[in-house]
Amino acid sequence: MYLSYGKIGISTINNKPVNKYVDGYFQILKRRSGDLMKFYFKLPNNNYYYFTYSRGVMQTLSNNTDFVNAIQSIKNSNRKQKTPRNQTPYRYIIATEQNLQQFLRDLRLFEEAQNAKNTDSNLEQPQFEEPLDSIQFEEEPTDSLQIDNEQNNNNDGFMD
Repeated sequence: MYLSYGKIGISTINNKPVNKYVDGYFQILKRRSGDLMKFYFKLPNNNYYYFTYSRGVMQTLSNNTDFVNAIQSIKNSNRKQKTPRNQTPYRYIIATEQNLQQFLRDLRLFEEAQNAKNTDSNLEQPQFEEPLDSIQFEEEPTDSLQIDNEQNNNNDGFMD
């Protein structure tokens, strides 16, 4: 498993320059059934965005109702990309709350294990401004997001 966490750069939202960093997590899991990518970030206004991708299916979830409603308003048949027979088809759907909760629970366990490990070796572990336990899942309508040029320049780590 590969896990990167810390500040993630957002260059634009709705084609407007933002150039801000937000707290987030990026995870890659290698599996026999296919690789899995998970990405979570939280904005200062407490809106969160969660994406997971595996075998041609992108799932997303947010507490931003405008974002979720925009996806749900598109017919399922129009959320699929037509691909040649020998290529992996692509489609996108809304993820389940259970999927997000499991991801956050796994991250919390990882943070606890890292903190315990670092306490034993007297090293300081970088912490988010707000612990995962305090993440609230309230629906707050805001503008939908378009993210370009994401980058994570901090706190990369490998874990087996």
